[in-house]
Amino acid sequence: MPGALTPVRVVYRKYDGSLHWHMELGRLGADEYGTWLGAPPGSQSQRGSEEPVTFSHAYVLLIPWSGGWTWTSTWCADSTDRHRSSMRMSSPSTRCGTAIRPGVTGHAERAAAAMLAAVTSGTEPFGQVCRNWLAMVPRA
Repeated sequence: MPGALTPVRVVYRKYDGSLHWHMELGRLGADEYGTWLGAPPGSQSQRGSEEPVTFSHAYVLLIPWSGGWTWTSTWCADSTDRHRSSMRMSSPSTRCGTAIRPGVTGHAERAAAAMLAAVTSGTEPFGQVCRNWLAMVPRA
């Protein structure tokens, strides 16, 4: 991880435990919404054992404090300085191990509905907060 950020390994796994997206990001800090990680332009991410993908723009990833079924969200700045985001519904985040339990669909649907309402209304962290963290990502 370039710069002085503390590296954090992020690993997404599919429901069956197989490796999905994984990458190394830098820890930017934390606030009332969760832990914010950042990646400068040129950072790579890999899906399973496929070839790594290189990102041309900086982005941040929020891992919410919630201990239940949740989401992670990524915000990216493109060359016009517009901000684009993507969200990923997930089982509870863990430092290691798994936290998959029965009832996957219902939990994911409820979490997705809550997230859609927050994004649509611009409720933080889907308003200005993400832009503030994105500004902290090293650009060189």
